Amino acid sequence: MPTLYYSHLPSADRTFPPCSKSRVSKFGFFMKDVPSLASIVPIILHHHESYDGKGYPDGLAGEAIPLEARIMAVADTFNAMTSDRPYRKALSLQIAVDELKRCSGTQFDPKVVEAFLKVLERQPKAISECLNVKEGGVSSE
Repeated sequence: MPTLYYSHLPSADRTFPPCSKSRVSKFGFFMKDVPSLASIVPIILHHHESYDGKGYPDGLAGEAIPLEARIMAVADTFNAMTSDRPYRKALSLQIAVDELKRCSGTQFDPKVVEAFLKVLERQPKAISECLNVKEGGVSSE
């Protein structure tokens, strides 16, 4: 029987992640047994954790969240906000930046947000082209 990523759960719950833990948990649960992907399981599994500990699946907070997951959380959220969705048009670059700033320290690691905004400020054209954003630069202040 393969080892389970959810070794912290009571033994009766270790056969499958609880349904309330979302598709992210289920995806991580299955990926852990693929040797070439095992190292990225914590990133995928924990990129929905919040810096203040109110995220999921494990309620990790601050430095307990793997750095790569904290980085992915910011990048994934920024991409989601600046991309068209079936239910809404993409948000403007400035609105997305303002939202990252607003959630810095609660949802996101403030150091990761700061670093992301510095890259965005220094490379607005590259970021805009990559994301198909039609706006100019942005202020990180």
